[in-house]
Amino acid sequence: MNHRTVILAPLLALLLASFSLAARESARPSVNWPSFRGPSASGIAEGYPTPTTWDIEKVYCVDKNTGDYLYVCRINGVLGCYEAKTGKCLYQERLGTGRTGFTASPVAADGKIYIASEDGDVYVIQAGPAFKLLSVNPMGEICMATPAISEGTLFFRTQGNLVAIAERAKP
Repeated sequence: MNHRTVILAPLLALLLASFSLAARESARPSVNWPSFRGPSASGIAEGYPTPTTWDIEKVYCVDKNTGDYLYVCRINGVLGCYEAKTGKCLYQERLGTGRTGFTASPVAADGKIYIASEDGDVYVIQAGPAFKLLSVNPMGEICMATPAISEGTLFFRTQGNLVAIAERAKP
């Protein structure tokens, strides 16, 4: 037996043992873990208390800069505006044609909501209880990242570029 065989034989045995252990683990009966929508995907998780009030601190995509409103954009481009204190839906409007995805989260600055579509169009909506589309700005590239805001500058990450948009400095 050469030196290579002495080293490889134990490694091969260890590898086969780990495959055997993994096969036994996967043969165990599955546990019914509660998922996002509950164990039966019905939206109800038995045994968990149902919230009775709207809790703005527990909502994932609140931008407190928008004041009294919460904006949520679904992947199909349906934008919803909700009262932050009560959770009451104020409007739901479709952005675009419904043929593009929206994976980036909305961001807010200067009284406007900015939402980038996967096709690279940035929708600008007036913040407030009524839907008002201010503009649609084509970036010219796929855009899947949530825009960032810093010191009055909007940053958009497209497929091939990082684009910064800001007002020109006054002379």
